[in-house]
Amino acid sequence: MRRRALLGALLTAPGAAAAASCGRGSAAAPVPPAVSVVVRNIAFDPAEVEVRRGDAVEWVFDDGGILHQVRGDGFDSGVVGAGTFRHTFTAAGEHPYVCSVHPHMTGVVRVVDGG
Repeated sequence: MRRRALLGALLTAPGAAAAASCGRGSAAAPVPPAVSVVVRNIAFDPAEVEVRRGDAVEWVFDDGGILHQVRGDGFDSGVVGAGTFRHTFTAAGEHPYVCSVHPHMTGVVRVVDGG
């Protein structure tokens, strides 16, 4: 009984509604990736991709826990061994990137104007 009273008091306290909805509905949804690059066998696959301006590229780290990094001008995954990293490209042109852990691993994202 005391727990219900305490819970009721907390839920009706000023700001409870705001706290309950914190982080929902106000932020824009992430851009779904136009293309995925798999990081596997100490390589980017595919190493070169083309997307439209405003598209996102997602890198999927699937190399058995081996550490990698996707780093280019204006984007950096940090050194990670699993999971994904996503970046939305807003400028047309060629965007080269490298794995700082394995410098022979390089790739290019070509961004073209939509059409």
